[in-house]
Amino acid sequence: MSRPASRPTSRHRKAVVGAASGAVALAVVLLVPTGGAVARSAVRAPDPKAPARAAPARHVTAPAVVRRSTHPRRVLLVGDSMMVGAKDAIATDLAPYGIETHFVGKEGTGLLTRQMGWLDLIRQEVATWNPDVVVIESCCNYATGPGGYYRLADGTAIVPDSKRMYQAWEVAARAAIRVAARRGAAVSWVLTPPASPALYGGAIARRIDRLNEIYRRLGVPLIDWRGALTTDGTFAAFLADPTGHPVRVRTYDGLHLTPAGDRRVASAVTRALTATVAHAG
Repeated sequence: MSRPASRPTSRHRKAVVGAASGAVALAVVLLVPTGGAVARSAVRAPDPKAPARAAPARHVTAPAVVRRSTHPRRVLLVGDSMMVGAKDAIATDLAPYGIETHFVGKEGTGLLTRQMGWLDLIRQEVATWNPDVVVIESCCNYATGPGGYYRLADGTAIVPDSKRMYQAWEVAARAAIRVAARRGAAVSWVLTPPASPALYGGAIARRIDRLNEIYRRLGVPLIDWRGALTTDGTFAAFLADPTGHPVRVRTYDGLHLTPAGDRRVASAVTRALTATVAHAG
């Protein structure tokens, strides 16, 4: 389905593709900002007196199992530009349950960025803030050139979309879970929604599918952003709102989410984390 809409903002600028010598190595960068370090921040919910949000997505995922408590109060969100876009909507949805959120990560980064640099950010938040739940999202970011490649202990550079890249990605994902759960927090992982098959000839969509296969075997609860943004498992730029009218949920780049899409995935996170939590109001 397609229909005219306004041009995307700079938040949704196109992904970048890089090539490695000797092979076509596609690498997507989600919203590369100026500056280098990954970020950490508290996420503050907007004014609760603001107009009501759109109805939640209809796809329900299994609730995360909170080992420390069935009433989480602190949720750490980890991710790239997809989580950056959704974190405020998630904070808004969780606030009525008395749940506070923090965020670590950055646009254009991923599990292998800066030699698994996310692990240090998660470790610091676990040590200083001690979250009850950690929700991790990592779409598909890798490097755009050899200078950003993940390197093994012997210095070997890992080429994008190689067998070794996916192996290293799984190692990093499992390490992130261990670090996040070190003080007893429950960990949930986000399944990434499909990208447009037109984006770089389907290369990004194939990468996302491969990474979701890894996430499904991590042994932690999954929060299904795929189900929140598709009706049949394939990419959809528009979905029907509760009144039946089509609403754009994906941006023109074929990857990122619109505010309506952010609200849908926020609803999926909220349902997963609050199945047993009473409303604080």
